[in-house]
Amino acid sequence: MMGAAALLAGVAQPQAALAGLKDYAVTADTDILEVNVTMGTEDGEFIFNPSTIELVQGKLTKLNLTNPSQVTHYFTALEFADKVYSILVLAGDPAVEVKGGIKEVALKAGAKATWILIPIKPGKYPLRCTVKGHDAMVGQVIVKKADVEAPPA
Repeated sequence: MMGAAALLAGVAQPQAALAGLKDYAVTADTDILEVNVTMGTEDGEFIFNPSTIELVQGKLTKLNLTNPSQVTHYFTALEFADKVYSILVLAGDPAVEVKGGIKEVALKAGAKATWILIPIKPGKYPLRCTVKGHDAMVGQVIVKKADVEAPPA
């Protein structure tokens, strides 16, 4: 977990990205889940690492995607993408800020991207790379139901 001050740390981004998060009441005290996913490997394996990505319903999430391989890979989880609220995707250096509905994220060889989102619906969603010939590159995204604390008596 991390605070909002560290949300965009390590990612070159325009000031608009920081300003955009203020629109969502993100403060230094906001609890943020950070998940790192590697797509492919330097030695050419077609894998997601980890292959199972666990998120929490309603939890602001920073999904860091990295492709250390020599080929393009796609992070494609269409059912998942339909059940999240995407705040923004940061990619490139200097960063480009992409807002709106995100269906999949394509990373060229050596690229990195950060997808900031809020999972809305719990469930298990298939994940795959849709590049031709990458059929074995599969995984899943699991969105766990948020723990609801009982109100004080």
